[in-house]
Amino acid sequence: MSCAFSAPHFARSRVKRVALGLAGLLMLSSRATLGASTESPAGQAATEPVVLELFTSEGCSSCPPADELLAQLDAAGEVAGTPVIALEMHVDYWDYLGWKDPFSSAVMSQRQQRYAALLGARGPYTPQVMVDGAFDALGSSRARVEAAIAASRSARSRSKVHVQLARNGDVLSVKAAGLPKETPLLVLLAVTERKLQTKVIRGENAGRTLAHGPVVRQWKVLAKTAGPQLGVQAPLSLAADWNRTALRAVVLLQAESDGHIVGAASLPL
Repeated sequence: MSCAFSAPHFARSRVKRVALGLAGLLMLSSRATLGASTESPAGQAATEPVVLELFTSEGCSSCPPADELLAQLDAAGEVAGTPVIALEMHVDYWDYLGWKDPFSSAVMSQRQQRYAALLGARGPYTPQVMVDGAFDALGSSRARVEAAIAASRSARSRSKVHVQLARNGDVLSVKAAGLPKETPLLVLLAVTERKLQTKVIRGENAGRTLAHGPVVRQWKVLAKTAGPQLGVQAPLSLAADWNRTALRAVVLLQAESDGHIVGAASLPL
């Protein structure tokens, strides 16, 4: 059983998704305040990171190449000069194949289903990469992922959104300026862990040791807001068995209406 859609189905649905994504991003490009960014040093132009969300599963035989590609992009930190923030999101709908993914979450499945609805797709698939919440690509194809990154970068206008993260003990502070005034945003926190590996003993990947990119270990909605300023503090709750040297906090500012990510930043923990 293949975890990705069959090729004919994917080809038909892909055209619709790209068309919808382009339409949405062209709408975004008309709003000067939208776009993902991090704070740059004084005197330098802001460089907006692109957010990559890989929906994957250890129970899916098509997913390990996508996990590997995401890890490579995360390690490089950029694609053709564009900074990237990588998130590996494990869905739970393949757990029935004989292997329960230890990182799987119904919340990630629900998030992907929401994207499918926004894109007008018949349903989710793995491995899928969502780029800035607007473009999707087959997660195991470097060419398609890089094309989606380029499309997202070219479709949006220069950002005026600046996101800053800081940690004081077990408290994370999030500040943002230049937010769209009339666009309700979700402020989302992901805690990711790099360098995770699993020896799979059942299911489609039985006998393989799978290495992952930055796996989402924790996911929270911190706040809902509508610009122009944001100031949020959130307690950090980190499990004792997580590798502290491999952890990172990622904050996304995502439009509730269309799912577009308009601001993002990350901070090593």
